[in-house]
Amino acid sequence: MKGYLIELRAFSRWLLATVPDARSPAAITRDVLIDYILYVRSSGLAAATQQRRVGTLRALLTEQGEDGLVGLAAGAVIHGPEIPSVDYRVASAHTPRTRSSTPTTTANRPERPTAPLLARKSRPSRAHRWIRAETGHAS
Repeated sequence: MKGYLIELRAFSRWLLATVPDARSPAAITRDVLIDYILYVRSSGLAAATQQRRVGTLRALLTEQGEDGLVGLAAGAVIHGPEIPSVDYRVASAHTPRTRSSTPTTTANRPERPTAPLLARKSRPSRAHRWIRAETGHAS
């Protein structure tokens, strides 16, 4: 909820600075929303922050439109594709390998030592031991 309020306060500050005579929901028109989206996109904020700012405002407008906020313009909507997108793919931490001029074959591949697999004795977790102790089961 705190993040929601932070994003809406950012819109309120922008609206007050941009449209100082905005005293009612009727002042939030489609043109004002487009200006805000462009402002957020050009603000230099992180992509995730841009997405949160516009997405939060969209959620509020959708909710208020459905609840019938008096005076909210019917065209005061933010469409899904207008929300800035975030690429959540993790960047590669290593540099790409370059091909060697000598192809690697089994004949020129160095021998790698192999270690025998050690069998680990399975033991119950702390949670299982606690449950056994509490219930009196000694298995």
